Amino acid sequence: MNEQLSRQTTIERVLQEMITQGGFYGAVVATSDGLPIAMAGVSTIDTNLLGAVAASLKGLASRAHQNLDEICIRDQHGEQVVSRYFSITAPQGKFNLLLAVCVPPQKSYRRLFNRTIKQIQQVWAG
Repeated sequence: MNEQLSRQTTIERVLQEMITQGGFYGAVVATSDGLPIAMAGVSTIDTNLLGAVAASLKGLASRAHQNLDEICIRDQHGEQVVSRYFSITAPQGKFNLLLAVCVPPQKSYRRLFNRTIKQIQQVWAG
């Protein structure tokens, strides 16, 4: 019997694959208000906080620049929190989401982010 996975479970698998391939610490997909939809990563990362911070930064930065699609915060050790903002148009309507990821120093992420966002959009559209 084939079980259809929930949207959340499927997105969490996509996130876990991205984390494994990129060597990232943790990731969350959240609404533009910071409400987590799916998360993956090590337990030391507070993914709920990660989503809330990413949403807050988007709100703050959007007041300065309307077309902002990514924010990166880097600490003195080179670790980053990268937040990418994207929209999904589905039969249920339009959804503004964010992907926030804790990225270790010296790790590239753009290609994996782009692929992950495309996969999330496909999952959401069903």
